[in-house]
Amino acid sequence: AAAPMAALYARLAPPSGVFFAADAASIGRRRLRGVALGFLTAGRDAAAVAAAETHYGGATCMTERLQAVTALVDMPGAVCDAVIADFHHSATGDPLVLNKWFALQASADTPDVLETVQRLRRHPDFMPRNPNCLRALVGTFGQNAAWFHEDSGAGYEFLGEMVCEIDEFNPMIASRLAAPLAPWRRMGPARSARMRAQLERIRA
Repeated sequence: AAAPMAALYARLAPPSGVFFAADAASIGRRRLRGVALGFLTAGRDAAAVAAAETHYGGATCMTERLQAVTALVDMPGAVCDAVIADFHHSATGDPLVLNKWFALQASADTPDVLETVQRLRRHPDFMPRNPNCLRALVGTFGQNAAWFHEDSGAGYEFLGEMVCEIDEFNPMIASRLAAPLAPWRRMGPARSARMRAQLERIRA
């Protein structure tokens, strides 16, 4: 299955000499090529890292860079760190790009993603009173189901703490960020109890 997908990925590369095109066909090719990259990097091995790194290096637009970073955040290591640093540098302070940078890292399928999110809270570019920035980091982590619902309940505690802090200056965004705790009744007994405990904490 890998060989046909690799062939499709190669076939969807921009024509020689064409740096960037914004017509519908080119946009469609970029999107489909990104899907192919996702399949090619699903194994998260050395070949996957190399493929994502090459994709990032050859990117001609934000869409292609995002495709590469999306793959790499699930494969921590030197290449991932270098690409994430380069993406941040290329943002040149643009809040929209920086929010993508925060969100990509908060969506990572890695066991230490909560530690990453907590570290990013202290990043100089993180604006703790900016709703878009909060949604990008805290909101994205709340949607990262595998690690938000991790057995220890640390994700619930983090969200509960953040919602309580945010509620002091922006109750509306706080209520929206608390949404991942809402389906506590549909969880198993242990998770349900931990989620409810955070909702009680928020209500207190």
